[in-house]
Amino acid sequence: MTLFWNKRTITTIVTAACLAFVFLNSAYPAYATDEMLVGRWIYMEGTDHDNPVNMELLKDGSGIVDRIGITWKTEIGRFYIFHPQKAEAWDYELSGSTLTLSTDDGETLKYIPHTESKAERERIAKLVGSWSSVESINNLRTALTMRINMELFKDKSGIISGNPITWKIENDRIYISNSQGELLLSGSYELSDSKLSLTKDDGNIKLFMPPAEAEEEEERKLAAKEKAIRETATDEEKHSVAVAQIREIQNALDIFYLHNGFYPTTEQGLNALVTKPTTNPQPKRYIEGGYMIKVPLDPWGNPFVYRSPGVKGLIDIISYGPDGVEETGNNITNHDY
Repeated sequence: MTLFWNKRTITTIVTAACLAFVFLNSAYPAYATDEMLVGRWIYMEGTDHDNPVNMELLKDGSGIVDRIGITWKTEIGRFYIFHPQKAEAWDYELSGSTLTLSTDDGETLKYIPHTESKAERERIAKLVGSWSSVESINNLRTALTMRINMELFKDKSGIISGNPITWKIENDRIYISNSQGELLLSGSYELSDSKLSLTKDDGNIKLFMPPAEAEEEEERKLAAKEKAIRETATDEEKHSVAVAQIREIQNALDIFYLHNGFYPTTEQGLNALVTKPTTNPQPKRYIEGGYMIKVPLDPWGNPFVYRSPGVKGLIDIISYGPDGVEETGNNITNHDY
């Protein structure tokens, strides 16, 4: 039998062979689920365009990089990708949801989650850095604080806790002003290992670190301070701490009200100060990072009771005191002081 191969037939066979080669060289399953994923990232910042643009990594060590099946691993601070024809390696750091790769030549490559919106990718591309303050926790008498978030952009604009600012660097000093041009902060600065340290003229040092690291550090310190208060303070001292905690919770609620025009409902609870509520009424001007790092327990280890609307006022914030029981005369509330 004589076979006749026309150009269209040959093209079809070659295409099928190429597709089969790609499929067989890919360890990545077509049925990948979210439970199998380590993460999906898209390239955001850097100058070496020979590096990966889109990465999708699975927990079993397989994945896809720019539509090519790969395997990967991490080892002693290094991230390795093995293609069918080559291997690549970088130093890596995962901070929050941002993946940073560093080449052996010293170049830094930044990746953000692929699920981020186009607007968010554009915002991050313009970003110099994002930090949260962590120093205030050391000066608090109570196990409570409010985090200060700061973002600086390449065009010398920025945001501090939701408020627009401008910034500049002159003679190794940083100057931060509000939208009216009034100076908010100035001093010498040092940037080390993604942490930003600002030293004011009076010698006071403000320490900022990436938001994810700051949150972990402050939660650890808050938990330690709460534990110390419960275990070592007298009942009189605990009473004073509870009063201070209630006042600071009230302050955070008042700021929430000023921004959004209402207090969180009873159902939304005090956790609305930490995480933006998803139930109605939903806040329209919720500050990025929330109004508190966490809602503390009272000094006896019990949650504060919150009511909105309150029985005695617009809102009630209550600690049931040392016995933890309502209506025993030991209650401490925001209406008592």
